[in-house]
Amino acid sequence: SATDPVTVLAIFKELKVDASLYSMVFGESVLNDAIAIVLYTTASRFIDKPLSTSAVVLGITEFFLISIGSVAVGIIVGLLSAIVRTTSSN
Repeated sequence: SATDPVTVLAIFKELKVDASLYSMVFGESVLNDAIAIVLYTTASRFIDKPLSTSAVVLGITEFFLISIGSVAVGIIVGLLSAIVRTTSSN
């Protein structure tokens, strides 16, 4: 449920816990949500199709392609953000 990490993060913020713990809980929550979205999207494409070996392989391939693409976009955006922050602080 989405309310669990939201509640925990709100309590962490109020108690001013270590930033790395806050980041880990937030990251785990976002990762779980992202995996659920990718799994749902992948599975929904195969609802009308009969279960076969090729459909399973295609589903697994699509899952990993979407996951790898998402991670690549995240890395690129993170690097660009770091560059912008570094250049704007100088």
